[in-house]
Amino acid sequence: MKSFFGENLRTMRKSLNLSIKRFSELTGVSQATIVNVEQGHTGLKIETMERLISFTNFTVENVRSREFKIPSDLQSQLFMMHRNDMEKREYFMKKPKILDVIDKELINSIFFKSPREINDIVAYFADMGWKILGTSLQNELKKHPDVQIDPHPTKKKTNLYKAKK
Repeated sequence: MKSFFGENLRTMRKSLNLSIKRFSELTGVSQATIVNVEQGHTGLKIETMERLISFTNFTVENVRSREFKIPSDLQSQLFMMHRNDMEKREYFMKKPKILDVIDKELINSIFFKSPREINDIVAYFADMGWKILGTSLQNELKKHPDVQIDPHPTKKKTNLYKAKK
């Protein structure tokens, strides 16, 4: 059975916008080895395969599979997984897509069960290490099917946002 490890590893690295050099720094595996793995060279030790994916929750068996799919929000997942590890976190600092953080971090949170002003939501994301502009966030929240928007009872031209029940 053919192993798709190298192809999947390359797809993962590219989806994270990491150069071979940065990926080498992240994993502690030489650049030459990464190039060889991505090009499909065989004879790779299982320990090296494990080091190449050690920063994820994936198993070698997952990554070797033809059916392996890179989650569209992998960058956000890894940022959250490593948010307290400053050394690793920097590799995943690319600002996530606003829709991803709404879907993965906000909609089902306890925080978003109560009505919130946009500044509160911006601060919520800032506490996670993400700087998201209020206007961009507002635009995405207004389009999101799982977000309820109500006018603020005392502040004119201000909305309150929360998850729909």
